[in-house]
Amino acid sequence: MKTPLNPELYNKLRARFGKVLISKEGERAQTIAKKDMFTGKLRYKDLTCGEEYRICCPVCGDRRNRLFVNYRWGTKCDVPTRDLVHCFNEDCNVANLEEELKPYIGGKMSSLPALGFEPIPEMREIALPGKCVPLNTLPKTHPAIKYIVARRFTADYLYKDWGVQYCNEHDSYLVSNRLIIPFYWEGKLVGWQARTLVPNVTPKYYTMPGLPKSHMLFNGDRAKKFSMGVIVEGVFDAFRVGHRAVALLGTSVSTIQRQLIHSYWNNGCVCLMLDSDAVDKMQKATNLFSPTAFKSGIFSVALPDGKDPADMTRKELEEVIAKNAAACRIPISR
Repeated sequence: MKTPLNPELYNKLRARFGKVLISKEGERAQTIAKKDMFTGKLRYKDLTCGEEYRICCPVCGDRRNRLFVNYRWGTKCDVPTRDLVHCFNEDCNVANLEEELKPYIGGKMSSLPALGFEPIPEMREIALPGKCVPLNTLPKTHPAIKYIVARRFTADYLYKDWGVQYCNEHDSYLVSNRLIIPFYWEGKLVGWQARTLVPNVTPKYYTMPGLPKSHMLFNGDRAKKFSMGVIVEGVFDAFRVGHRAVALLGTSVSTIQRQLIHSYWNNGCVCLMLDSDAVDKMQKATNLFSPTAFKSGIFSVALPDGKDPADMTRKELEEVIAKNAAACRIPISR
């Protein structure tokens, strides 16, 4: 590869984004000037834009290197800087793209903390483990049905809305005779968790080996369609909150999860609803986002002592979300 026309910009992008592709390598832009008939000022337009650096867009969660940054971006040139950055995903907020990008390459203006950017790896499609059956095909006397009823769920809801199954047979005791919760990502089955039915057994959850939990949000495919996302810890918390919830599969927010949360709801709002024993971690998670990271804001919900979202009713959760949103003057839609 030749030396990039703007090695400083190229190296900054690599440091922040990892993989950077180069289009029109070594080509310089050709620009023409036309006088505006109303103002008399010269307006500049590219005949050819020249070398561009292609990265994954941090605004829309792109994974195909469809964000093009021209080699002149950030330098003194006749073409307005807003014309030098383009994302070719139709659903990307192009109007705010330049300002959103600045924190990642050392700009002074900031709408996000400059914590860096990690490329999101591709995930391969897999099959569920062992011999699994739909949860709603089990008899009412089955231990799995008794377990979910005790937790105030129904087999129809968990299977039809979330695809939960039961594993009758597997080589590992960590999988056999457990609930199997499938993980979908971009329409593909990419992983699963096995949940024990027996109290005080560790681990309660056994995650498919090799699944990069910190690189995804459980239920992200569906939740990102809502104007408000609700961030919870575990899958049963998401089951209780409903389709707008995503589970971190833990109490901390990874860099990639932060990127995903911002790309899903930068034009909406976010509600953080971690378990009652994770108040400090919830505050830390809130601090990862600036107040202007989301158009309608971000707020956290403090649950009653000893309560997790899964322990409450859907109505109780909706009421506490609405109450906290109103206190923060954040509009929410259902």
